[in-house]
Amino acid sequence: MKEKMFALIFGCLFLIVGLGYFLYPLLMIKEGISTKGIITKVETAIPNKIAKNNSKWAIIKIIIDDKEYFSKFIQVNMSKNIGENIEVIYEKNNPSKMCLKNRFGISIIFLIIGILLVFYGLF
Repeated sequence: MKEKMFALIFGCLFLIVGLGYFLYPLLMIKEGISTKGIITKVETAIPNKIAKNNSKWAIIKIIIDDKEYFSKFIQVNMSKNIGENIEVIYEKNNPSKMCLKNRFGISIIFLIIGILLVFYGLF
């Protein structure tokens, strides 16, 4: 019984995170415009270059109308490095507010895991 409750709780958490990843650009960026940015700085959660149980965060620069805009730290793939291009969506009236364009893969994974865990917890 506890195992099923545990699965149900974690399934709901995975569903919430998956929906959050999917809906973030729609809710937080009012008039999103897609463009390519350049990674200007990266940091990892764990200082060494271990990929397992680590995450990489980047500051991304975009140029709009000959003016440079920089993001806050955005989580990126561990394979991304300084100087690489990356697709982002930025807010038309606030170009410093941006997120990765390609967020749907991770949201699908979280949603599938969440659905499976909820079904396991219910049945």
